[in-house]
Parts: sequence; C-alpha cells; structure tokens
Amino acid sequence: MQAQLRENGIDLDWDDLKRELDTALRKTGKAELDPQRIRQDAQRSLGDAKAVAEDAALDPQAANAELSDWFAQVRERGAPALAAADKDALAHLIAARTGQPLEQARVTADRYAQTYDQAMTKYEQLKAQAGQKAREAAQSASEGVSKAAWSSLIVLVLGGLLAFFAGRLGYRRQVR
Repeated sequence: MQAQLRENGIDLDWDDLKRELDTALRKTGKAELDPQRIRQDAQRSLGDAKAVAEDAALDPQAANAELSDWFAQVRERGAPALAAADKDALAHLIAARTGQPLEQARVTADRYAQTYDQAMTKYEQLKAQAGQKAREAAQSASEGVSKAAWSSLIVLVLGGLLAFFAGRLGYRRQVR
C-alpha cells in the first residue's frame, strides 16, 4: 500500500500518522478511544483468533460456529470505540491537531473510516475462506475414514474366507 501511495506522489510517514492518531484519540477524553485500550482489545482479539484457529484445526466441524462467536466478540469489544468515534468530532480533532482545514480533515476522517470498512470486508472474505477450508478438510477427513473403513472390511472378509477355506482343507486331510 505504501508503494502505491508513493507511485501517486504521496509520501506518508506512517509512524508520524500513528502518533497523530494516538494524540487525537487521547484528546477526545473518551475512555473508549484511549489508544492503549484499543491496542489491548486488539491484542486480546488476536489471541482469541489464534485460539479459534487452533480449535478449528482440531475440530473442523465446529470451525464455523467458533469463527462466528469470535467475530461477535470482536464487534462487541469494538462497539464502544466505534460509538464514541463521531466522525465530525474526529474531523475537528484532526483539524485542530494538524492545522488542516476542516474539509480536508473530514476527508482524512473519511479515509480512516474507509480503511476500517476495507479491513472489515477483508475479514469477511477471510472468514468465508476459512469456513470453506474447514468444510473441505472435514470432507477430506471423512473420505479418508470411509476408505479406511472399507479397506478394513475387505481385509476382514478376506481373512475370514481364508480361515474358512484353510479350516475346510485341514478338516478333509484329518487322519481318521
């Protein structure tokens, strides 16, 4: 993404942009928008995502339900911050902090919202892909178990037939 921006003549210092956003969020005075709290919620969500991924690998059949539960938890954690993040208030903070005209600050706030929407769309795509892969893994596993069961049945029937004929042959040759 940074390379694409540079190609279009936009050279952003991402660390500076992050600091500006952190400062703007702190200046709102809203606990829900505290950058440290947002980071902690994100870390907690990341840890939960790893646990869900491990559980899904162990039990692909339950993967879809676990992913849905995880997504609901992420939304629940993010809801207070999203509710507190009034776009107009954010635009005013950006304008005050950066000296940008209010209209330009609104464009910046809209870009933040657009980035969030893109991240959520990407998440939904990844969620759908993970669900599909889990279904494929479950299908593959069930096919493997089915083949193993049929192979075992064939081996048992052949073993039984071999034992039957060996017993009959041995019975015929018995000394009387």
